[in-house]
Amino acid sequence: MRKSIPILLCVVLIFSLCGCEGLTFEHKTFTQADDYSGIFELTELRYSEVAMELFPETVSELTVCEFYCEWERGIVGSAKVELLLSVQYEAAAFTAETDRLKALADGKIVYDTQHFQYPAYVSVLGNMNTNYYALVDEENQTVHYLLLQLVNAENVDFDQAYLPAGYGEFGANQELDFNVYYDA
Repeated sequence: MRKSIPILLCVVLIFSLCGCEGLTFEHKTFTQADDYSGIFELTELRYSEVAMELFPETVSELTVCEFYCEWERGIVGSAKVELLLSVQYEAAAFTAETDRLKALADGKIVYDTQHFQYPAYVSVLGNMNTNYYALVDEENQTVHYLLLQLVNAENVDFDQAYLPAGYGEFGANQELDFNVYYDA
């Protein structure tokens, strides 16, 4: 009888944890440019200590066309994140911003014209189900900054045309997997 109680407790615990798979412990959504600074306070973002350099520090003086950030911390230990910031720039500011993007990661950022709808500056793609990249729409002088972590394509709440080719389950990429900040 004594041996069956610990076994029974283990079985109950396992079923409890399995039932919590989709459980969210904390959830935040930002859609107003005034709330933009909140993205820098989110926790459990992979590579945030370096990769968040992709995003502008502030948007108070910028023309924000679209801003959406949804963050959920669940039982797994990493947050599910989808973040899109679209900014339209004047000509000189657009050039300055694309120059800033080119210099990121000590100049190691990848310029990709094959896997996205627009030319992209990519620092993390598919690595540990995480993606940091900026799409450059030269015609409209707009930059779309994106962070996706642990998000399935069908659950993305913005235009899926912003996703890279090969975007797969939970943000893994079936075609590419790299991180310019860390050696594989």
